[in-house]
Amino acid sequence: MLNQKLTKELLILNFVLNTAKKKEEINSRSETLSLCKTTHYILEKGNDSLGFPKEKIAILFELFKAIKPNFDSIVNATIVFLKKK
Repeated sequence: MLNQKLTKELLILNFVLNTAKKKEEINSRSETLSLCKTTHYILEKGNDSLGFPKEKIAILFELFKAIKPNFDSIVNATIVFLKKK
């Protein structure tokens, strides 16, 4: 869900023309990216204080392994996009 939110926010950023507003929007997108990365890491690696187990069943391990290249692409593309804005 956060990946979808991030994508939607990045698309909207293309239509912001006001320079001051654009800087504010870029900061907001950076915060969304940070939240997206943190949440993904917690889901993948676990977090005791949030109650997410560190041990995963084999199928979950394989699913996270399978989506890693796509997730990394999203993160890297977002960073490049925000730097160019």
